[in-house]
Amino acid sequence: MLATKVDADPDTGDFSGERVKRSVEESLERLGLDRVPLMYLHDPEYHLTFAAAMARGGPVEALSAFRDQGVLGQLRHLTTDRRRPLACPCRRSRKC
Repeated sequence: MLATKVDADPDTGDFSGERVKRSVEESLERLGLDRVPLMYLHDPEYHLTFAAAMARGGPVEALSAFRDQGVLGQLRHLTTDRRRPLACPCRRSRKC
């Protein structure tokens, strides 16, 4: 399975939904693909809070939109902190 990542703007640290959209497009262009099964948020903890990542217009919403368009495969959320598992934000619209 092919996987790639989206990341913050290297100059400004911007990790907004708009930046994530550009990063997805950049990754697909570099790979010469129009779809990828797995996309990671690369090091979001250095650039934004969990609340900002999950907020309307944020990076998770941007990835969800790409998933809904068929550009990305399934979305999953991973944490290394077993005391605070992450809930799926997609439950309000559809299952991940």
